[in-house]
Amino acid sequence: MRWVWLILFLGCSIGLEEASVAVYPNPCYGDKVVFKGDLAFGRIEIYNIQGRLVRVLEAEDEEVVWDTRDEEGRKVPSGVYVWRFEGPSGRCSGRITIVRRGDG
Repeated sequence: MRWVWLILFLGCSIGLEEASVAVYPNPCYGDKVVFKGDLAFGRIEIYNIQGRLVRVLEAEDEEVVWDTRDEEGRKVPSGVYVWRFEGPSGRCSGRITIVRRGDG
């Protein structure tokens, strides 16, 4: 099997400045999603497509790892999730797709 990694850079509004956040892998076929960029001392909220808050991640440095689990420790099902970052460096948001083998 051949894997292709896609790193998605999204522009974020930070007053007059722009920053970027990399989210990878996207789509995610495993149990780990990495957020990388100007994240220090911020917060990442992850929502399902219905708008329900699934997980909150506190960012202490420039990299945050999501284990693809909800706040109760359960693996989230396959689907599209919306993430939102807010912190001293500004705000930004995007989408990530989780693909679980055997779902559906």
